[in-house]
Amino acid sequence: GPHESCFSVGYDQALQWGQEGDFAWVGLPKENLRLERMRDKNYGGPNFVVRNEVTGELFFVALAWSSNWAAEFSQRPDGVLSFRLGPIGPKPLRLIAPGETVASPEVHIGPIHQGFDAAVQAWHRHMRASVVPLRPKGKEMYSIAGHVVEYPDEWILREIDIAHEMGVQAFMVDAGWYGDVFGGWTERRGDWWEGGWLPGGLAGIREHAHAKGILFGLWMEPEAAGPLSKLAQEHPDWLQMTDEGRLPGNVRCLNLGKPEVARHFEDEVVRVIRDHQLDFFKIDYNIRVHESGQNLRDGYLESESWRHMETLYGTFDRVRRELPQVALENCAGGGGRLDLGMASRFHYSCESDFSHHPLAIRAINALSLFFPPESLCYYHNHMYHAHQIADLDTHLRVTLFATTIFVGFGAQNADRTTPYFRKTKRYIRLAKEFCYPIIAGGGLIYHHTPDIGVLRPAEWCVLEYAAPDRSRGYVGVFSLNRGDKGVPAEGYVLRPRGIERGRNYEVILDNSQESYRVSGRELVGSGIPIHLDGSMISELVLYTATD
Repeated sequence: GPHESCFSVGYDQALQWGQEGDFAWVGLPKENLRLERMRDKNYGGPNFVVRNEVTGELFFVALAWSSNWAAEFSQRPDGVLSFRLGPIGPKPLRLIAPGETVASPEVHIGPIHQGFDAAVQAWHRHMRASVVPLRPKGKEMYSIAGHVVEYPDEWILREIDIAHEMGVQAFMVDAGWYGDVFGGWTERRGDWWEGGWLPGGLAGIREHAHAKGILFGLWMEPEAAGPLSKLAQEHPDWLQMTDEGRLPGNVRCLNLGKPEVARHFEDEVVRVIRDHQLDFFKIDYNIRVHESGQNLRDGYLESESWRHMETLYGTFDRVRRELPQVALENCAGGGGRLDLGMASRFHYSCESDFSHHPLAIRAINALSLFFPPESLCYYHNHMYHAHQIADLDTHLRVTLFATTIFVGFGAQNADRTTPYFRKTKRYIRLAKEFCYPIIAGGGLIYHHTPDIGVLRPAEWCVLEYAAPDRSRGYVGVFSLNRGDKGVPAEGYVLRPRGIERGRNYEVILDNSQESYRVSGRELVGSGIPIHLDGSMISELVLYTATD
């Protein structure tokens, strides 16, 4: 177990799509502990917390790097701990010309000797002050709708109309807007001109959204070149290749180690954002090049990955300089590239697009150990069966804990006076009026169940967000698959942590809409008994100071 060692290392053990946020503690062995990610777009990002099991001291450590990496932790017999982390791959990773300056990735280190909640909050303060950029003024949207273009012509406009009716603040046109032929969005990535099937073009869609009072965004996967794209057919030499002449990962990915390709990549990204006058922009990265390609340079086979990251980072540094009014979303097939390299250039990042219950709330619970909640986004209804796994309230309550992108609202001809739509509108309104202002205002997170990860058996996931002045907050109490542990369902006693003992609060239990007034002292001492007699159900507790 972790406590058999003087030190433990907590990190995201995810190795593949859908497992993002599988946080766990590992006891540091007497020999070195080496952790590697060599598959590109690593779903377990290079973010760690080291705990001294003797003194209680914590070290947060994070690498600002979005490709392959390794981390080593070792302790000497006298109890001294050392660690190192950085990029890895086939060598040489980067040739440096005479007189050239190359910056290695930053490592952020946060030594903290406090309780775990206080330590996480201190790390969040660092992230907010030094890493995650503030959202542009007027782009503080936390409730968004977005959709792949599934049908030509007026279909996408009706999606915008429904999004407006439901009360969201923005709409994103996802994949399928580009190229010469409608359909098969993966095959024509790289041809980033608007398709003739868009009503009025992207400008017409943008103006339609603006006329409804909602913001307009666009998806792009600029590193990819689909097999039917003109880009791949006319410039096969622009694709990454191994020294054996293979496509790394059997995918077509631009070789950003070539100067002409890097220029094309940067210019296309800037052109799409600028010419289409976007309010916000989503990058995606669904491909995976594993160890990456190689380029012959000065007699050496240099790995493409380092220069690839330099171009990727440099492009979005330019976007933020020249187009500071645009909000930026980071997605990499869901929650790949969840690292400080991307988090420092994008306003929010995807937690996973395998986003059904309880994986989604468990992922948010774990990833928010390292990332403040306003820097995470959650795709609601991305999986067609998501609404069938939990009751509707539980399904919708996840939307209160991160920036939420609703992947449409079902069939366009559905009766939107039914309970499903009424309840969805209610949660969107609750998020805008009560929950998101707490998140946007530097909300404090309290992890009542910090160590459950995503995949291990667990009875409860309990997550609390509170205003910094302790005037209000909310708690999601999620009953998980209680049968995993072979115990009968029992109650949970919630003791909110984001309150002051000397104040009085109004507490609302959302399931019953029961409200009552209680002292902070009683909340901390006796707590709130929560009775949930089943799996995959929940309670939402809201509290507001009355004095």
